[in-house]
Amino acid sequence: MERSAFECPDISPYQAFLIASRYDAEALQAAMIEVKYCGEVSDAPQFVLEARARGAAQSVLLAEESRTRDTMRELNILVRRMAMMPGQRTLVVVSPGFLTFNSLNNVSEVTERALRSNVIINTLDARGLYTVLPVVMPARPRVKFPGATKMARRCST
Repeated sequence: MERSAFECPDISPYQAFLIASRYDAEALQAAMIEVKYCGEVSDAPQFVLEARARGAAQSVLLAEESRTRDTMRELNILVRRMAMMPGQRTLVVVSPGFLTFNSLNNVSEVTERALRSNVIINTLDARGLYTVLPVVMPARPRVKFPGATKMARRCST
């Protein structure tokens, strides 16, 4: 299930994780501002904005967890098939990353199978492979919550 480029509120999977799993007030506040700018509920009370933001975060997080499970399942199948092939076997995974907090068992299963089968898994961060071209978008400010960059760096190390 792919997210629309104009989905409102625009909540990243990591921000959704912070809201739904870590109860991060800054991430929630940023999502509430996004909900407010969506136009449908601009004059709604705080509890409505919060409910919509939490609902959107939960929806994004569920979709991301499903995508992660599907990816791990397919990687497991690929490693299993590669294990039967002769010679050196290397798998290169190109991805912008995915949340694995609830899928650690799946990740462990794939890596252990690859290790036992002498399949080498290399990764390449796809975020470094593209540039953003200027696009005319509707006038809606993108809300960044304070500390997002610092938190993302902390989780990626």
